[in-house]
Formats: sequence, C-alpha cells, structure tokens
Amino acid sequence: MSRFRPLHSHAYAPVARPRRLVAGVLMAAGTLLALGVFLVDTFTPLQSAVAVVYVVVVLLVAASGSRRAILGATIGCLVLTAVAYLRGHGWPEVDASMLRCAVSLGAIGITGVLALRNHERMLTIAGQARLIELTHDSIFVRDMDDVIVLWNGGAEQLYGWTAHEALGRRAGDLLGTAFPGERGEADIHARARETLDRVLMEAALASNNGHRQHAAAALGVGRNTLTRKLGASRARRKP
Repeated sequence: MSRFRPLHSHAYAPVARPRRLVAGVLMAAGTLLALGVFLVDTFTPLQSAVAVVYVVVVLLVAASGSRRAILGATIGCLVLTAVAYLRGHGWPEVDASMLRCAVSLGAIGITGVLALRNHERMLTIAGQARLIELTHDSIFVRDMDDVIVLWNGGAEQLYGWTAHEALGRRAGDLLGTAFPGERGEADIHARARETLDRVLMEAALASNNGHRQHAAAALGVGRNTLTRKLGASRARRKP
C-alpha cells in the first residue's frame, strides 16, 4: 500500500467544498429566498425588518464553499435592501424605517465578513490536511470525544487499519489504548502538537521546493512565524 494518496483521499475529515449538486441546490435556494424577501420587502406594507432574512441567504450561499459566491451574495443582498428601502420610502430620512434598514444592512455585512473569514479558515485546514497526506510519518487526529477524524497513509502502514475503517471510530477502542490522566494527556498533546507542527512545516517546504514564503502561505502563517517555528523545532531536536 502506498504511503502517498491523491489529494481527493478520504484519509482526512472532509473540509473542502460540497459536491457540485449540493452547492447548486444551496445556490438555487439562496437565490429564490432572496427574490422572495425582496418582493415582500418591496410590495407589502410590513413594517418590520424583513431584509434581515437576507442573512439566511448569505449563509446558504456560504455553505456552497465559493468565496466569489459569498462576496456576490453579500453585495447583492445589500443592494436589494437599499433598493427596496428607496423604492418604498424615497430619500432617506431619520425615522424608524431608516433604522430598520440600517440594522438589516449591518447584519448582512457582518454575516458576509464572517462567512468569508470562515471560508478562508476552512481552506487553510484543507490545505494542512493535504500536507499531512504527503508526509512519511504516521499521523492520526482524534477529537475531544476520542473519535478519529484524520488517519493518514502512514497510520495505515503502522497500525494496519485503513482510513475507511478508522475514521469515525474511537481511538481507544480501535487501538486498545488507555490514555493517562489529565496531566499526562496534556503532555502527550503538547508533544503531539510539536510533532504535527514539524511534520506540516517539513511537508510544506518539500512541496514548495524549500521556498519559505510559499510554504508559509500554505500553512496559513507568516514567513517570520514559520522561520521562528523552524528554529525552535530544530533546537528541540538537537541532542
């Protein structure tokens, strides 16, 4: 069995964008909801902040995993909110309607910014998971409930369980391992974190021909941070 897997491997928990069909359904649902909100906000006498529902539109589109779609949905909802207000109230005046419009615009904008930040974070996580698949080291990751969420090719070689068999199972049950108490487990977590950082840095450098700037971008950190971590890691490994 090869230590290396293609980038679409199932050896790590899925964090990439949903499949095209699911993304298309979410986009269609968001578009229809946006149209419905605009019609209600424009052609009905409701005196509530109906436009706040555009927040749901942004969240639906954000689930599609496309940065361009998130940005477009946010701007589109902001424009629809402003158009509906101007059509129903004319030139802005300081009143309750303007306050409701301002609240809606603020909610939509904040939701869009948070959705974009979450999207970037998920891309970074996905990139790091792919880097783990390129390393020769045996690595698996378990969550707070001891459930395995990542199992790379090295772990398959060492333990004999495939990723399909290991993912979703409790590490203690699969490996027959009894973990120590809180203090001992904290020490294990600290050492595991150091090892994982080292493996990620080495894999990132190897996949980018040693260019630290590109490796740092793949890891989602600055070049200076990567240099500092490399120095600390090498210092700890010296006899």
